[in-house]
Amino acid sequence: MRFCYAVILIIALVAMNAGAQRYESTPTQYNDSLGEGLGWMTIVSPEHTAEYLAKTGGATGSATAYTSIDLRGNWSFELRTLDEKMVGRVNLNLAQLGTVVFGAGTVRGSNAIATASGTIVDNTLTLNIVTYPNVELYSARFNQIGGGGRSAAGYFDAYSSTGGSLQGKIRGEKDVPRTLS
Repeated sequence: MRFCYAVILIIALVAMNAGAQRYESTPTQYNDSLGEGLGWMTIVSPEHTAEYLAKTGGATGSATAYTSIDLRGNWSFELRTLDEKMVGRVNLNLAQLGTVVFGAGTVRGSNAIATASGTIVDNTLTLNIVTYPNVELYSARFNQIGGGGRSAAGYFDAYSSTGGSLQGKIRGEKDVPRTLS
């Protein structure tokens, strides 16, 4: 299962960097089939994620930079159009190293999975969420982060693999464990 998440994360990162490769005079040729020859990018555990991100250039944040915002944990996100029509709900388990945020989860109400990768810069979280098997990218900008990282709100741009696009609002809350006192 971890291998599937890693492959989906790699596909998302390649898709985000595809625009930059479009302007090269000689495009990069890939002769390996997916999953072969990627030994230099193997992720065995979350402890190796900073190394992976450094090798792939997948994050612009820093795994060693400090931020007071703690986004680690289980999150529930609700996506709506700008006129408040429901788009969907995504549950993500987010991890954080410094200002780098990443994770995986599910799309509620379907069997789709989701991966996420992003950074925190100046108290703003930029988070790219990619869903599978319906390949869609939700590029979210959370400019309202409350409670030191227990809630977030902002806007997203969505892109589908079929060429469709959409803009909307996104809100999220961290699932905080409750205790009896």
